[in-house]
Amino acid sequence: MYVHSIRRLLSSVGIGLERQQVEDLMRALIILHDVGKASRIYQRYISGEERLEGFRHELVSAHYTYESLLPLDGELAEIGALTVMMHHEPMLMTQSIRLESSQSWPSDQIVKSQTQENWWPYKEPDCSR
Repeated sequence: MYVHSIRRLLSSVGIGLERQQVEDLMRALIILHDVGKASRIYQRYISGEERLEGFRHELVSAHYTYESLLPLDGELAEIGALTVMMHHEPMLMTQSIRLESSQSWPSDQIVKSQTQENWWPYKEPDCSR
């Protein structure tokens, strides 16, 4: 892992974390980065039952990352959510929402475009047939 580099980067934006805290953050991001793939719509997609038509699992994952980290630290939640959001397509960075230090993360806006009727939670298919 790049713990030293991550600590330096976080320090440059005023977030001082110990080595173990950075390692814990990275573990959390690894766990949360694909949670959007558990959505019902994504599961129907990988089984060939549905087209995604603009659904982005990483945006849903970013929302859950933000909500999970928010009780610990708001700025860290924003950084974590942005990291998860960008984990597949760094070129989207130029299209991402600019966050001013006085603004809060628009998590409701991120997920709003991703929600569809019956999209969550994923339920195991009935294999008894």
